[in-house]
Amino acid sequence: MIRRFNATGTLARTTCPKRGLHLSECLRRRALENSQSPRQPNYSKGSKSRGGDTQLDDFDARNNHSSLRTQISHSSKSHTLPKQSHSGINETQDDSRSKTIDISSMRSFIKGGQELARAEIVTNKRPKESGNVRKHTVSPDSAVTTDNAADFTKLAGIIKSKKKYFDIEQPHFNLDRPNKEILADIKNRSESTKKLQYRGPSSSWKNGLDNYNELKSFFKQLPKSAKINGRVMNDPVRVGDLVTFGHESLRLYIVAETPKSFDSRVATFLSDKGEIVFSSFSNIAYRIPQAIPGKYIQMIQRFVTKEQKYLDSPPVGIPDLNFTRSAKSLPLELQSSSKMEATSETEGEVSEYDSNDLVISQASSQLLTNSNVQTYIIPNAARELYHGALTEISNSAFQKVHETNQKLEGLHRVLQNDETGEISAPRSISIFEILSKLNANPTLTSTSSIAQLGISPNQSVDYDAKNFPAADYLSVLFALKKQSRLWTIQRDKASFSPTKVIIWPLAQISHEDQVIKILQGRGVEQIAQHCVAKLVGIEDLSKSQLYSDVVGMLKEYVNGKFENDPMVSTTLISLLRRVDQLLVKRGKPISNDLYKFEYSFGKAYDLLTRLNEDINVNPVKWSAESSLPGQKTSSRADAQETYFQYFDKVLELQRNERDDVAQRTLNDNLYHDDPLDDKRIDMREVPIYCIDDPTAHEIDDGISIHEENGQYVVSIHIAEPSSYIKPDSVVSRIAFEKSSTTYLPEVVFPMFPQMVSKLAGLGNNLIDTRTFVVQYKMKKEDVDDYISDVLKDRSQAPDSALLNKIKTDIYDSSEVKFAIAKRFRQGFTYDAVNKLLQDDFKINQYRNQSASGDSDFDNLFKLQHISSILWRIRESNNAYTSGQNKKLTVGPRTANVVDVDKEGSYRIQLPNSDNHIEISSERSSNISTQLVTENMIIANHLTAKFATDKGIKILYRTLDPKFNKELLDEYKELIQQGDIDVDQEKLLNLYAFLTRGIISDKPERHFMMGLNMYTNISSPLRRFIDMINQWKIQDYFLNRVTVSDESIVGIVSRLNAKNDIVRNVQRQSTTFWQLLFLKLFNDQNDGNLAEKLDLKLSLRSNPKKGMTVAVNLQTFSSVNAHVEVSQELLEDVSSGNLVVGGLFDNSKLHLKKIDVIENQVVFEYK
Repeated sequence: MIRRFNATGTLARTTCPKRGLHLSECLRRRALENSQSPRQPNYSKGSKSRGGDTQLDDFDARNNHSSLRTQISHSSKSHTLPKQSHSGINETQDDSRSKTIDISSMRSFIKGGQELARAEIVTNKRPKESGNVRKHTVSPDSAVTTDNAADFTKLAGIIKSKKKYFDIEQPHFNLDRPNKEILADIKNRSESTKKLQYRGPSSSWKNGLDNYNELKSFFKQLPKSAKINGRVMNDPVRVGDLVTFGHESLRLYIVAETPKSFDSRVATFLSDKGEIVFSSFSNIAYRIPQAIPGKYIQMIQRFVTKEQKYLDSPPVGIPDLNFTRSAKSLPLELQSSSKMEATSETEGEVSEYDSNDLVISQASSQLLTNSNVQTYIIPNAARELYHGALTEISNSAFQKVHETNQKLEGLHRVLQNDETGEISAPRSISIFEILSKLNANPTLTSTSSIAQLGISPNQSVDYDAKNFPAADYLSVLFALKKQSRLWTIQRDKASFSPTKVIIWPLAQISHEDQVIKILQGRGVEQIAQHCVAKLVGIEDLSKSQLYSDVVGMLKEYVNGKFENDPMVSTTLISLLRRVDQLLVKRGKPISNDLYKFEYSFGKAYDLLTRLNEDINVNPVKWSAESSLPGQKTSSRADAQETYFQYFDKVLELQRNERDDVAQRTLNDNLYHDDPLDDKRIDMREVPIYCIDDPTAHEIDDGISIHEENGQYVVSIHIAEPSSYIKPDSVVSRIAFEKSSTTYLPEVVFPMFPQMVSKLAGLGNNLIDTRTFVVQYKMKKEDVDDYISDVLKDRSQAPDSALLNKIKTDIYDSSEVKFAIAKRFRQGFTYDAVNKLLQDDFKINQYRNQSASGDSDFDNLFKLQHISSILWRIRESNNAYTSGQNKKLTVGPRTANVVDVDKEGSYRIQLPNSDNHIEISSERSSNISTQLVTENMIIANHLTAKFATDKGIKILYRTLDPKFNKELLDEYKELIQQGDIDVDQEKLLNLYAFLTRGIISDKPERHFMMGLNMYTNISSPLRRFIDMINQWKIQDYFLNRVTVSDESIVGIVSRLNAKNDIVRNVQRQSTTFWQLLFLKLFNDQNDGNLAEKLDLKLSLRSNPKKGMTVAVNLQTFSSVNAHVEVSQELLEDVSSGNLVVGGLFDNSKLHLKKIDVIENQVVFEYK
């Protein structure tokens, strides 16, 4: 059996007819396409066809599925069937005319012929006279009748030659024989088929595989040896991983092949039953990375082999999703006459169907008989190797579910108190911590009576390094999903498998149960009436506690908390439905047209917005997972914010104004003196440029350049809050839990109290400032000569010799230092630097005199060209950076109308608010951005090198997608476009293959940076990894230990987990505001969204394989956009008016659905 999956959608959900075309429809389309191409050669009685085969036999073989239609050629002069011959019936063919006949008509036609034949046998008793031909007189008025009679006469001759018993499905098969002969014939045919299509390929495959016995032994041990740990979860999907599809099944599949092109999103998987599955990585539910070692990868890739077709025998394999065709795919008897070259179709959103649908599988097999479409099989010998192992792991996991379920209930009670003593707050916890504690049988432990506000970095425990049986991991995931009231599994798109869950407090669960119990009584009607009364403007409503509780649950419902909780979900949907009914009665219904589903999360969001006086709120603020302060979702986050506010207040007080509590607060959090005072160098006279956005919340880096002994000395100055804040302080603990500053388009949630930025931030030229300095040098002559060459020819690029020389000089001279700085140049924002460096007068002055008369210009001009050299060094190592980004902000603006400017920036005012959504373009390739970016990157890289050389155990940042050869070659070709902007469609395809950057305790390469190692040091005011690294390097210089080496791996685990949450919150926020912008614009412009906004929608794939086709929506890249497949769309693609990667005609696009919560935009094309 064969299972096929949507390349970009979900797995085999055939119960929903709107999710994709059924395979039979796809096959019907292909059959019609094939019928329009030149027919295969005609074979006379001398060819190797099956004995007794007729044109009717071929017709039935190709049309086993009753819903399929094909064309049968006939003579242009008469409607006669082919003449009979001893070996069958020769096909007489004239391509000038054809007649379309369906199966039911064909059967009626043959039935009539059989009856006519029997009638002639009864009435015609005399023997035939040799050479005599029966003649008919035909009048013009009865021409059609006579033709039909002639057809039946000839058909009667065929039927009489076919003996008494006749099988319409197998007309060549003689049923007149004794049963014993028929049975023997069936057995022979079956044995021949097994030998040719099963045993033969299996034997050949086995004989051609080296180390077969070694692989057999490995799979025998796999159920016990298959382990999983948190460290490998961030690795990209590769051949040899084990995966499941769907969260309700533990059936395992082997990854047999990964995509070989960025244009393809489909991988090959092998099921335990010998099925070949083509599917997108996005359909993976659970994954066991590296279950099969890398040394067996090439063997696993050989598990899928091309099938050799045999004449007139339906293939047992399946085609790939591109329906690759070649002459070699034909039966051997047909290959010599075929001149066709290998072709394939553009991959699209293929139809979904159940592999257990026998009718569809038979139809697929019959249509591919004698075709040039390549099919693939898994030899039986290959399946026998892994079948038992996969089945045993799945069975073992399922058998453990009951026991695991009981243990999880007990563990949930134990975990009500976290490490800080907090009991009432939901929190994120690693699945590997759960696995560890399940095996350890933990018990309730006493905690401090006073809950702490966070844990110290030194208290971090590493749960990710320990190996756990794969069956245990699957069992825990399966049980966690069943206990959706206690835990919420957090999706992890980068790992393609869950690694974290949210644990919900028992008190909150109990309270929600009480609310649901009330709603299931008469509460739904009460709350619905209350909501409707508020919506229609009835005043003096008493706001009940129940109403507040239900609103809170609706907010969590919008964020997907109850997605796997049918009891809560159905109750809340009943409430939404009742509100709809009451609003309809009052003539104020909420439209259903634009939602993804009738009662989607988006509908609940719109109700909440209307109840909030039509003021839109970012729904991630309602999520307990986000733990954002001031949103009434986390008492812990609110308490932490209160502490920060108190700390800020105390720090602003003069010493004589502080009481004992205030002074103790400062003493507990801050060093009394600078611990590195005697290590600092004096750089007060060196001008430093802190280039940033004018609205930046933290200024934590700057750059300087000065001359020293015939060299240019470039210093990257970084704020040093680590020299003020103690690692075990409360401020540090809270920042550690936050992991980083959270940037939402409408608000920023800082990692540190505001006064820390004032205390340690850069940019104030009135006070001495401590800086962490990364310094490198290069020969003045080399830089000056390069600048001179560029001024003569702007297209001049540094050659490889210069790049290698400067790279060597940088590595040899790089140092980490601590300094005191003061001379911060003022007013140098990104825009100001761009304007200054494009001053033609100063450039000409510098060209003629090697100086412009403006020292700031001279310094920045040199740094500009040094940064271009730094980029060229990274570029030579296959680094890549996108040339253009979009900045989205939500805040006050003076304009109150929709504003679409010529540069592709957009602005729209929010309803009932002074705030606007604004989307603007930002080019990362402009002068000032490159100047800052390249120097921060080299500072991070050189710090990683310094720590590695000195043996300092710090945190590193790594990203390695581990591309196969084909993808790596395509990537190199892509980045060779240089300064030319890469097509956004290609970028999206590339990004889909990239894993996320992660924190690691090992110096490993950062692929996109083009560097062999990388860390973070340049933003300590907004990233906690930078703080850890500063403390560790300070410990090295001071020969002390404030952050232990043993805690590093635990810190890695915690920071990665929290960074994932922050990243998701930021991404979801951007997506929400982009979708809301489109929805508001559409509402204000009578639905003519695409044309009036001049959207740029490009086709991502072939549209003929689904009900909708994915499109790329430029500027709004976070939006999941589709276009419905219409006949007009298919015609435009077929005619070449629209191609994959091409832009749609906006006049034909009409918005049909937009769901701001489900992230769905669907256009009609007409």
